[in-house]
Amino acid sequence: MPLELAISKLYEDLPRPGQGVDSCTREAIRLLPPLRTPPAIIDLGCGRGHQTIVLASHFKAPVIAVDENQSALDEMLDAARAAEVDSLIQPRLGSLSALPDAPESFDLVWSENGVNALGMERALTLWSPLLRKRGILVIGDCSWLLPNPPTEAVSFWRHFYPAMTDVATVQALAQKVGLRIYDSYALPRSVWRSEYFEPLSRRIAKRRDEAATNPSLDVALRQAEAEIQMFDRWGDRFQYVFYLMRRA
Repeated sequence: MPLELAISKLYEDLPRPGQGVDSCTREAIRLLPPLRTPPAIIDLGCGRGHQTIVLASHFKAPVIAVDENQSALDEMLDAARAAEVDSLIQPRLGSLSALPDAPESFDLVWSENGVNALGMERALTLWSPLLRKRGILVIGDCSWLLPNPPTEAVSFWRHFYPAMTDVATVQALAQKVGLRIYDSYALPRSVWRSEYFEPLSRRIAKRRDEAATNPSLDVALRQAEAEIQMFDRWGDRFQYVFYLMRRA
C-alpha cells in the first residue's frame, strides 16, 4: 500500500477541529452581527458539509456549498437530507480559486476548510471582493497564537501546512485587502483532544497489529503519533481560529 493511501485510510472519516465540530460553528455564528434577511451565503471548501448544514439550519436560507471533491458533496447531501435542509443547500463542484460569482454577491462568505488549499493571503485576495457592503467573511485556519513559535513545532507543521502563519500576520493580510478582523474564536484545547486526537489514538491502536506487516501503514501510524506528541508539548502555541472579518 502506498504511503499516501495509508495516510488517507488512517484519517478517513475522522472528525477534525473546526471541520465538523458543530458547537464551534455555532459559537462563530453567535459572534456575527445582524445580517440581511435572508442572507446570501456561500460556504467555500464545504467538504462533508457539517458546517453547511448548521448554516442552513440556523439562517433558514439557501447556502451555496462549493468543493472540489464530488464524493464530499455527495456525503453532504446525504447528511442534509437526514437533517431535512437539503432543499436549502446548493452544491457546486468547482475550484475555490476560480469562482464564477460576481463581486458583492454575498452577505456571508464562510470557509472552515478552504484556506489550506490556497493559503491565507491568496484566499483573502480572491474572496474579499465577494462581500457586500456590510458582508462578513468567516475563515477558519490553524494559526500560531504568538510570533516566533518553537523550532520543533515549526519544523513539524512545515511538513503538513507550510503556509501556516500567526494571528498578527492574518490581521496584516486582512488590512492589505481592505478588511479588518472584528472578532475571533479559538477552539478550546479540549475540543482538539475530544474531537480529533482521542479518535485518532483509538484508530492507531486498532491498526497497530496490521502495521507489523505493512511498512507504509507503520510510517503513517508513526507520523500520527508524532502529531499527538506535538500537540501535547506545544498545543498552547497553535490553535484553530475562526477569524470574523468585515470591510475596514
